[in-house]
Amino acid sequence: MKITKLVHSCLLVEGNDKTALIDPGAFSWQSVLVDLAKIARLDYLIITHNHPDHLHEPFVQAVKQRFPDVRLAANAEISQQLQNMGMLAADDACIGFEAAHEPVPSGGEVPINWGWHFDRLTHPGDSFGFTETREVLALPYVAPWGSTTAAVELAKRLKPKYVVPVHDWHLSDEARKRYAGLLVAALQPAGINVISTENGTIEI
Repeated sequence: MKITKLVHSCLLVEGNDKTALIDPGAFSWQSVLVDLAKIARLDYLIITHNHPDHLHEPFVQAVKQRFPDVRLAANAEISQQLQNMGMLAADDACIGFEAAHEPVPSGGEVPINWGWHFDRLTHPGDSFGFTETREVLALPYVAPWGSTTAAVELAKRLKPKYVVPVHDWHLSDEARKRYAGLLVAALQPAGINVISTENGTIEI
Protein backbone atom coordinates (compact mmCIF):
# COMPACT_ATOMS: atom_id res chain seq x y z
CA MET A 1 0.00 0.00 0.00
CA LYS A 2 1.24 3.49 -0.89
CA ILE A 3 0.17 6.55 1.10
CA THR A 4 0.74 10.13 0.00
CA LYS A 5 0.16 12.83 2.59
CA LEU A 6 -1.19 16.00 0.99
CA VAL A 7 -1.13 18.41 3.96
CA HIS A 8 -3.03 18.12 7.24
CA SER A 9 -5.51 15.19 7.11
CA CYS A 10 -5.65 14.61 3.37
CA LEU A 11 -4.25 11.24 2.28
CA LEU A 12 -4.06 9.54 -1.09
CA VAL A 13 -4.16 5.80 -0.38
CA GLU A 14 -3.23 3.40 -3.18
CA GLY A 15 -4.12 -0.17 -2.31
CA ASN A 16 -3.62 -3.33 -4.32
CA ASP A 17 -6.42 -2.62 -6.78
CA LYS A 18 -8.26 0.52 -5.55
CA THR A 19 -7.27 4.09 -4.76
CA ALA A 20 -8.94 6.55 -2.39
CA LEU A 21 -8.50 10.22 -1.54
CA ILE A 22 -9.43 10.99 2.06
CA ASP A 23 -10.51 14.37 3.48
CA PRO A 24 -10.02 16.88 0.65
CA GLY A 25 -9.74 19.97 2.84
CA ALA A 26 -9.01 23.65 2.27
CA PHE A 27 -5.48 23.58 3.71
CA SER A 28 -4.57 20.86 1.25
CA TRP A 29 -6.23 22.52 -1.73
CA GLN A 30 -4.50 25.84 -1.02
CA SER A 31 -1.09 24.20 -0.81
CA VAL A 32 1.21 23.57 -3.76
CA LEU A 33 1.20 19.81 -3.17
CA VAL A 34 -2.13 18.85 -4.73
CA ASP A 35 -1.85 18.13 -8.46
CA LEU A 36 -4.77 16.01 -9.57
CA ALA A 37 -3.25 15.66 -13.04
CA LYS A 38 -0.51 13.51 -11.50
CA ILE A 39 -3.04 11.06 -10.01
CA ALA A 40 -3.61 8.35 -12.59
CA ARG A 41 -6.61 6.71 -10.99
CA LEU A 42 -9.12 7.49 -8.24
CA ASP A 43 -11.91 5.11 -7.25
CA TYR A 44 -13.17 6.68 -4.02
CA LEU A 45 -13.45 10.05 -2.36
CA ILE A 46 -13.77 9.57 1.41
CA ILE A 47 -14.86 12.40 3.70
CA THR A 48 -14.98 12.07 7.48
CA HIS A 49 -16.92 15.23 8.38
CA ASN A 50 -18.05 18.67 7.34
CA HIS A 51 -15.31 21.00 8.51
CA PRO A 52 -13.39 23.13 5.97
CA ASP A 53 -10.06 21.47 6.78
CA HIS A 54 -11.59 18.11 5.80
CA LEU A 55 -14.17 19.12 3.17
CA HIS A 56 -13.55 21.96 0.72
CA GLU A 57 -16.13 22.00 -2.07
CA PRO A 58 -13.83 23.47 -4.78
CA PHE A 59 -11.46 20.57 -4.10
CA VAL A 60 -14.32 18.08 -4.37
CA GLN A 61 -15.55 19.69 -7.59
CA ALA A 62 -12.07 19.45 -9.10
CA VAL A 63 -11.84 15.79 -8.13
CA LYS A 64 -15.22 15.07 -9.73
CA GLN A 65 -14.18 16.88 -12.90
CA ARG A 66 -10.90 14.95 -13.14
CA PHE A 67 -12.48 11.62 -12.16
CA PRO A 68 -16.15 11.60 -13.26
CA ASP A 69 -16.72 8.05 -12.01
CA VAL A 70 -15.29 8.57 -8.51
CA ARG A 71 -17.55 7.20 -5.77
CA LEU A 72 -18.31 9.06 -2.55
CA ALA A 73 -17.94 7.57 0.93
CA ALA A 74 -19.46 9.99 3.45
CA ASN A 75 -22.23 10.27 6.02
CA ALA A 76 -25.76 11.20 4.98
CA GLU A 77 -25.31 14.88 5.85
CA ILE A 78 -22.34 15.28 3.51
CA SER A 79 -23.86 13.10 0.80
CA GLN A 80 -26.91 15.35 0.74
CA GLN A 81 -24.73 18.46 0.62
CA LEU A 82 -22.86 17.13 -2.40
CA GLN A 83 -25.74 15.38 -4.15
CA ASN A 84 -25.84 17.97 -6.96
CA MET A 85 -22.47 16.64 -8.14
CA GLY A 86 -24.05 13.32 -9.05
CA MET A 87 -21.56 11.06 -7.29
CA LEU A 88 -22.59 7.49 -6.63
CA ALA A 89 -22.11 5.92 -3.21
CA ALA A 90 -18.97 3.91 -2.60
CA ASP A 91 -19.15 0.14 -2.35
CA ASP A 92 -18.09 -1.98 0.61
CA ALA A 93 -14.39 -1.38 -0.05
CA CYS A 94 -14.97 1.68 2.17
CA ILE A 95 -16.31 0.77 5.60
CA GLY A 96 -17.60 3.62 7.75
CA PHE A 97 -17.97 3.54 11.51
CA GLU A 98 -19.34 5.89 14.14
CA ALA A 99 -16.64 8.07 15.66
CA ALA A 100 -17.98 11.15 17.43
CA HIS A 101 -16.16 14.40 16.77
CA GLU A 102 -14.32 15.65 19.84
CA PRO A 103 -15.83 18.72 21.58
CA VAL A 104 -14.52 22.00 20.19
CA PRO A 105 -13.05 24.69 22.49
CA SER A 106 -15.70 27.26 21.54
CA GLY A 107 -18.45 24.96 22.77
CA GLY A 108 -20.13 25.30 19.38
CA GLU A 109 -21.97 22.69 17.37
CA VAL A 110 -19.87 19.83 16.13
CA PRO A 111 -20.57 17.97 12.88
CA ILE A 112 -21.34 14.31 12.43
CA ASN A 113 -18.00 12.54 12.14
CA TRP A 114 -17.49 9.10 10.66
CA GLY A 115 -14.27 7.18 10.62
CA TRP A 116 -13.38 4.99 7.65
CA HIS A 117 -11.54 1.76 7.02
CA PHE A 118 -9.99 1.48 3.56
CA ASP A 119 -7.61 -1.31 2.58
CA ARG A 120 -5.14 -1.60 5.50
CA LEU A 121 -5.74 1.93 6.76
CA THR A 122 -8.12 3.49 9.29
CA HIS A 123 -8.83 7.24 9.22
CA PRO A 124 -10.97 8.47 12.15
CA GLY A 125 -11.37 12.11 11.15
CA ASP A 126 -11.47 14.28 14.28
CA SER A 127 -12.16 11.57 16.81
CA PHE A 128 -10.50 9.64 19.59
CA GLY A 129 -13.80 7.86 20.33
CA PHE A 130 -13.41 4.60 18.46
CA THR A 131 -12.30 1.15 19.53
CA GLU A 132 -10.63 -0.62 16.62
CA THR A 133 -8.17 0.09 13.85
CA ARG A 134 -6.63 -1.66 10.93
CA GLU A 135 -2.90 -2.20 10.59
CA VAL A 136 -2.23 1.45 9.68
CA LEU A 137 -3.82 4.24 11.72
CA ALA A 138 -3.99 7.85 10.53
CA LEU A 139 -3.62 9.48 13.94
CA PRO A 140 -4.72 13.11 14.51
CA TYR A 141 -2.08 14.26 16.95
CA VAL A 142 -2.34 18.07 16.94
CA ALA A 143 -5.71 19.80 17.28
CA PRO A 144 -7.55 22.54 19.18
CA TRP A 145 -9.91 19.81 20.40
CA GLY A 146 -7.31 17.25 21.51
CA SER A 147 -3.82 16.66 22.82
CA THR A 148 -0.81 14.73 21.60
CA THR A 149 -0.83 12.84 24.90
CA ALA A 150 -4.41 11.67 24.25
CA ALA A 151 -3.42 10.63 20.73
CA VAL A 152 -0.49 8.59 22.04
CA GLU A 153 -2.67 6.87 24.63
CA LEU A 154 -5.24 6.02 21.97
CA ALA A 155 -2.59 4.46 19.74
CA LYS A 156 -1.25 2.43 22.65
CA ARG A 157 -4.74 1.09 23.36
CA LEU A 158 -5.54 0.23 19.75
CA LYS A 159 -2.08 -1.12 18.90
CA PRO A 160 -1.83 -0.52 15.14
CA LYS A 161 1.34 -1.73 13.48
CA TYR A 162 1.91 1.71 11.94
CA VAL A 163 0.84 5.26 12.75
CA VAL A 164 0.66 7.98 10.10
CA PRO A 165 0.46 11.30 11.99
CA VAL A 166 -2.14 13.66 10.53
CA HIS A 167 -4.00 16.88 11.39
CA ASP A 168 -0.81 18.91 11.78
CA TRP A 169 -1.26 21.95 9.53
CA HIS A 170 -0.96 23.98 12.75
CA LEU A 171 2.75 23.12 13.09
CA SER A 172 5.79 24.65 11.48
CA ASP A 173 8.20 22.28 9.73
CA GLU A 174 10.56 22.51 12.68
CA ALA A 175 7.81 21.76 15.17
CA ARG A 176 6.59 18.85 13.05
CA LYS A 177 10.02 17.23 13.24
CA ARG A 178 10.09 17.80 17.01
CA TYR A 179 6.68 16.18 17.44
CA ALA A 180 7.75 13.27 15.24
CA GLY A 181 10.57 12.57 17.69
CA LEU A 182 8.14 12.67 20.59
CA LEU A 183 5.80 10.22 18.87
CA VAL A 184 8.62 7.81 18.07
CA ALA A 185 9.86 7.95 21.67
CA ALA A 186 6.36 7.30 23.00
CA LEU A 187 5.14 4.63 20.56
CA GLN A 188 8.20 2.69 19.40
CA PRO A 189 8.60 0.92 22.78
CA ALA A 190 4.99 -0.28 22.35
CA GLY A 191 5.91 -1.86 19.01
CA ILE A 192 4.20 0.84 16.93
CA ASN A 193 6.09 2.22 13.94
CA VAL A 194 5.68 5.95 13.35
CA ILE A 195 5.72 6.90 9.69
CA SER A 196 7.15 10.28 8.65
CA THR A 197 5.01 13.31 9.46
CA GLU A 198 6.33 15.09 6.36
CA ASN A 199 4.10 15.57 3.34
CA GLY A 200 4.93 13.15 0.58
CA THR A 201 4.67 9.49 -0.36
CA ILE A 202 5.45 6.48 1.81
CA GLU A 203 5.11 2.79 1.08
CA ILE A 204 4.04 0.29 3.72
